[in-house]
Amino acid sequence: PAIAHFCCFAFTLLLMSFDPALGEYHLINSFPDGLSREMVTVELHPKHDRLEIENEYIEEEWARRKALNTFLFNGSKFRLSSLRFDESSKILHIGMGMTDYKTLIGTNLSPRWKYFLQAGDPQSTSPPTERAPDPDGFLPGRALASALGNAAVVETSDHHLLLLRRSSNVGECPHTVVMPGGHPEPHRVGLDSVQAWRESFPRTGPPPPQAVVDELFQSMVDEVVEETGVRPDELGEPRLLGVVYRTVGHREVMAFHVPCRIDAVTAVERYRSGHVADRSESTGLFTLPIADFLKQGLDDRSLPVPGCHRGALDLFRRHL
Repeated sequence: PAIAHFCCFAFTLLLMSFDPALGEYHLINSFPDGLSREMVTVELHPKHDRLEIENEYIEEEWARRKALNTFLFNGSKFRLSSLRFDESSKILHIGMGMTDYKTLIGTNLSPRWKYFLQAGDPQSTSPPTERAPDPDGFLPGRALASALGNAAVVETSDHHLLLLRRSSNVGECPHTVVMPGGHPEPHRVGLDSVQAWRESFPRTGPPPPQAVVDELFQSMVDEVVEETGVRPDELGEPRLLGVVYRTVGHREVMAFHVPCRIDAVTAVERYRSGHVADRSESTGLFTLPIADFLKQGLDDRSLPVPGCHRGALDLFRRHL
């Protein structure tokens, strides 16, 4: 009881410092039955890269943020450009380019994110934060990095969900409650930098599309393992529930359901045992029964959950 009381008090303090705007989100698409990797295709092409503007500002913002947080480091990321779901074939077609974490910090996660969102589509009359994909599936914000993130709704064998308290070492939304997540990594399919990608593409073309799709799904398992300590053989195959973006920063995330073969108590023990590669990103792991997290994360919003992860929880509720 004392521990529970302390946790409740700690979350109350977190909520008091949480900007409610960070909890807002929009669903881009929803797949209640979940999509397997066989139901996803990818076009990786430079035409999906970011519209290059304000590069000097991006460098300045990156230097400023690095000075405040020495844990930040740059790396290549996939850029989400378009989404189109074919109802007849039940296939999701994803258009992706390349970007990096520095550009994400300097655009989506910068104080000027609304400027970058508007700059990519200056003719639109609708509010930038409410724009839907165009008829061809292209998303707004061509000047944003739009580095594709992921979030895992990890369901234990006794129907609890795994949650993390983010530390102050992360690049966005510190001191919030999240599900395991991060980014698929282009370097795992041979793409180490944006510059190398653009130089090599005319000669070699993109990596095999299936290799990129496999990375989208495998990276979700890897993030769960690295952030929680749960072993790979204790996790089932991820299914894609949809894509959501946090309104602030227009931060896009693919949401997955990942079944876990161990119970909640064992999962917490895995984290506390110390076998967590990304331990600096969190200060603790806890679990909640599904109904409790739906209530606290979505309905009464008594937990400080960022919009991209709150949207992932919304997609999971549609899946139930």
